[in-house]
Amino acid sequence: MVRAEIIFDGEHVQLIHYKRDSQFSLLTFDIMHAKANGRSAFAGKLSEKLGLNLIGVVPKYPCWYPGEDMKQIAGMCRALMTGETIAYGASMGGYGALRWGKEFGASHALACSPQISIDPAYTGSADRRYSKFFQPDRHLDMQVEARHMPESTLVLYDPRFGPDRYHAHRFLEMGVGRAIRAHHMLHGTAACIAGSQNALRIFDNLMAGDFAAIRRAILAQRRHIPKFYLNMAGVALDLRRASLSMSLAGMARQQDPIGYHLHLGKHYMVLADYKASAFNYGKVLELRPGHRIARLRLHAAQLRQAES
Repeated sequence: MVRAEIIFDGEHVQLIHYKRDSQFSLLTFDIMHAKANGRSAFAGKLSEKLGLNLIGVVPKYPCWYPGEDMKQIAGMCRALMTGETIAYGASMGGYGALRWGKEFGASHALACSPQISIDPAYTGSADRRYSKFFQPDRHLDMQVEARHMPESTLVLYDPRFGPDRYHAHRFLEMGVGRAIRAHHMLHGTAACIAGSQNALRIFDNLMAGDFAAIRRAILAQRRHIPKFYLNMAGVALDLRRASLSMSLAGMARQQDPIGYHLHLGKHYMVLADYKASAFNYGKVLELRPGHRIARLRLHAAQLRQAES
């Protein structure tokens, strides 16, 4: 097992390297909740299974990869790469792959549900999720532009999820790269890359420019993701198609029992069956006692039950 080497330890990020001889390298940017520890990086387990050379940029807090540290490590990253390199990340990491991929020497980029910027002056009311992390003095040159990205760039997003759709459309307007839609994945599109052999096929096809094959692989993988069925069940419930909602949720029961009971809690609340709703939120708390949302919704269901 290859041990990580800390190449850079700055104020905002760490750069770690898993040195392996491989035909191509992964340059990964981690998610906002990651905490640099000198050992872990986005896609670390995947790179171990596939024997890939991995250069991992890991944040110390939700920093959105400010240029202050990024410009210091660009040359270091290029020196660590072997063969072609794919910049890869999700959400904040997807932003990092788009904004810094080309400058760091990547020949390709794969960004799942990325942002183009979190500057509220840019996003306006379209996406306020991360505006509290924007610091004008630290993010002077934040916005992703066409010049920042490799020509072979792919963005994966769910068009039903408004904030991610906004950023994907801004990306497409630049005329660089491609976008693939993964309906009913919301902000969790990275799950479509899961599985070592599935990921390897997607990486190989990205380097070959076969986006049709990537789309087929993503749609095939989506059928194995519990959240896909739960998100579709939520849409069915919004349309008041109760039996369809239950049927779809049932397809996730074995793999994601917490998600299943959360959905049923909402399902029965909509149908005004507050006893059944409270029962299902109680089941979530049996499985995960500290689940804050389930506790709040259980309390609401119990209040409605008492009132009725």
